[in-house]
Amino acid sequence: MRFSYDDLWLLSVSRDRSFSLYKRSAPGTLDFALVHHNEKAHTRIIWACAFTPDNLFFATCSRDKTVKIWSLDKAAKLVSSLDFEDNVTAIDIAPKLLDDGRYIAVVGLENGSLIALTGGGASSNWSVHSRVPKPLSHTAAVQRTVFRPDHPWQFASAGADHHVRINSLSLSLNNL
Repeated sequence: MRFSYDDLWLLSVSRDRSFSLYKRSAPGTLDFALVHHNEKAHTRIIWACAFTPDNLFFATCSRDKTVKIWSLDKAAKLVSSLDFEDNVTAIDIAPKLLDDGRYIAVVGLENGSLIALTGGGASSNWSVHSRVPKPLSHTAAVQRTVFRPDHPWQFASAGADHHVRINSLSLSLNNL
């Protein structure tokens, strides 16, 4: 589950391949109302989700080897889908936009790989930007990725290999 950055939305993903999107009923309350439920968001279990820092989109990742980007509104429309070579087990989106208005995300795969994605901005296209070199990745499934709130280009990852890795993205984003 994840709350949006503006604290108005709550997203829940499930083993049954669905997600549920809730919106806060009124500011300052604890009441959330279901506004969208997608029963067939993915073809396999959904492992994780993340919101963009401007609260316009959210991402889901799945055992079906995809990351999907959805609009953050009552329709929750699919806007982009990316395919990977292995099950996608973790995702997070940086808490800050790049200078050109694009987002940056990091996904973790079941094979231990960590991959940086960029997308949005003038185009809604998302794509693989770079891969973390093998010695800085995991040797087993990535279980969680998270960007550091006060340093948006650093992220941590935890893996089934019992390691926590901390990596930094270069400001030019030419490498990790």
